[in-house]
Amino acid sequence: ASDVFAMFQSLVSEVPIEATAVSRLFGFRDDVVVRVVERGGLTRVDLRSQSRVGRHDFGVNANRVREFEARLKAALAAAR
Repeated sequence: ASDVFAMFQSLVSEVPIEATAVSRLFGFRDDVVVRVVERGGLTRVDLRSQSRVGRHDFGVNANRVREFEARLKAALAAAR
């Protein structure tokens, strides 16, 4: 359980983690950026998910952010 905290400690950096999410059906690519920053003894996790093409993603990126947040909260709660 404390592995979650160790993992985040190793990720604390001003350098963002960048990834590409690819949809299964059409192969659309979305840019995903995670940044973990420590300031004043607190750790902040910023996440951005954005479609590369088109104007509307039908909520896919917002759902990705919400799922990440929920899974992060669950992992941190389990680590306590």
